[in-house]
Amino acid sequence: MMQLNFHGLKALVTGAGKGIGRDTVKVLHALGARVVAVSRTNADLVSLSKECPGVEPVCVDLGDWEATERALGSVGPVDLLVNNAAVALTYPFLETTKEVFDRSFNVNLRSVFQVSQIVARGMIDRGVPGSIVNVSSMVAHVTFPNLAAYSCTKGGMTMLTKAMAMELGPHKIRVNSVNPTVVLTAMGKHVTADPEVLRKLKERHPLQKFAEVEDVVNSILFLLSDLSASTSGFGHPCGRRVPGLLERLARRGQQDPACSAKAPCLDHSSTHMPHPTGSQLSRSTSMLPTIALPPLPVPQPCRPAAATLIRIHPLPARDPALVIPTHHVLRCVPVHLPK
Repeated sequence: MMQLNFHGLKALVTGAGKGIGRDTVKVLHALGARVVAVSRTNADLVSLSKECPGVEPVCVDLGDWEATERALGSVGPVDLLVNNAAVALTYPFLETTKEVFDRSFNVNLRSVFQVSQIVARGMIDRGVPGSIVNVSSMVAHVTFPNLAAYSCTKGGMTMLTKAMAMELGPHKIRVNSVNPTVVLTAMGKHVTADPEVLRKLKERHPLQKFAEVEDVVNSILFLLSDLSASTSGFGHPCGRRVPGLLERLARRGQQDPACSAKAPCLDHSSTHMPHPTGSQLSRSTSMLPTIALPPLPVPQPCRPAAATLIRIHPLPARDPALVIPTHHVLRCVPVHLPK
């Protein structure tokens, strides 16, 4: 069996002060990597450096573009990147201010764009392969009340991951994301404070358990390592989506006092919402069957069409290396049948 080994590699982890980011730093350090730990909280970096001697701490607010450029410009060559830093500012959609949205966007999405640019340019200049893992969330697809700003940043991260994978692939740089479901840390317990909600979530999970921080870290390590050498543009679901249940819980949360509009600032030390793990779009180029629909009324003087035939024409994949799945073009063709 292949073993994880990061000796000789340098990793950069953002949001390294707490939760998922902190544990990722500790495991990478234990597996031989030289780690740059980025956080805006200096006290967290001091304690982390004591736990993991040799870790290089960088204290910077990733929401500040210029400060990030200065702080990361001198970290040297990086082989592995984990974009984990995030904030979750919980406000109802209509009460979300420009300041709340800008802060969410700048930390959760813009910093991923910027830090990835810095690291990828260094990899390309050196002519070496690399791996980037973005810590996303299930709320890119299914959200809860008061998470509009957070959810749209995670949806943006999903598409950014695919775009980066496509453009950086020719340089042998892989880009993937992890999309955790509920992780019962401090934030997870806050969002799912209802014991009945927790019971139903656990019952619907095939393993009868919630995701742990360790589960997410293991997924990150897999995507960073050569065990996933042929994987890029992939969103790894850390847990199983419960069809329909989350939507019902979201509606319940609209009247749930636990979903406070003034909840504290939260980050990736807490919970994530799931990425749907259902069917993937097929890349097959075979023709799908024609579907005949009932007659549709057409205003006079035109004679009503007896039927409308819909043909779905798959577009052939021009480049098998593309990470974007082939989409199908829907063409509606009215057909006049003989009397």
